[in-house]
Amino acid sequence: MNRLIEFRGQTNKKEWVFGDLVQTQNENWKAILEKGNSLFEPIEVIKETVSEFIGYYANNDKKIFENDILWFTFFYYGQTETEIKKLGIVKFIKGSFVFWVSEEEYYCFSELSFDSSMDIEIRGNVFDNPEMLLSDGSVK
Repeated sequence: MNRLIEFRGQTNKKEWVFGDLVQTQNENWKAILEKGNSLFEPIEVIKETVSEFIGYYANNDKKIFENDILWFTFFYYGQTETEIKKLGIVKFIKGSFVFWVSEEEYYCFSELSFDSSMDIEIRGNVFDNPEMLLSDGSVK
């Protein structure tokens, strides 16, 4: 398998750790085994913050994770080229990672085409930046 599988999670000290996911059978707790950690000691994380790398990169080659808040530039080609920026959240819905703008508007990443990673900018995530969210979970 050539696909990079990586998770992140936030500790109780609000620090992010990245690596492999470790969880108990009854899922009472989750932890991340950090890449390069030769001691194989999992670091316990807040289970609600566990997010998976979706296989795509934003500007500056930053990995995009589930629950990231993104600016995505859409290009529409016709008689004239139109550029539209949308703010949304990366979610996992019905077996796919999607760019979620609202209940009525979301786009499956595997069906999106973009010119380069420069079309995507990570603005934050739902855990570190809750002030960017509306009461329905969409982005302001």
